[in-house]
Amino acid sequence: MHTVQIVMADRDYAAQLEALLVRDGCHWVLHGETPDFARKGVVAMDLASFLRMRAVPPQPERVVLIAGREEIALRKAWDAGLRSVVYRDEPPQTVLLAIMAAELRVTMPLDSPSP
Repeated sequence: MHTVQIVMADRDYAAQLEALLVRDGCHWVLHGETPDFARKGVVAMDLASFLRMRAVPPQPERVVLIAGREEIALRKAWDAGLRSVVYRDEPPQTVLLAIMAAELRVTMPLDSPSP
């Protein structure tokens, strides 16, 4: 099972995303006000939650940020080392794809040799 933490204020969007994740039977979904980076897995979070963080995420490759197209948000994500940003007007299916890509990054580090 893959753990995905959903940290976002838009409960409807979060519920849609959770439904997609649990449908395949391979995901365990947790909701919270703040991400718990001590837990394994991917964190899908909205911009407000990201901006409330006092420090850069310890493993930014695990974070999927759902944000607007504002330059300041994208710059902060870039500076923090985030690799996945999905615009908030995209459907939850797009976030699901970004989560799956982040799961692959976490399980197959970039510096590992190719099979």
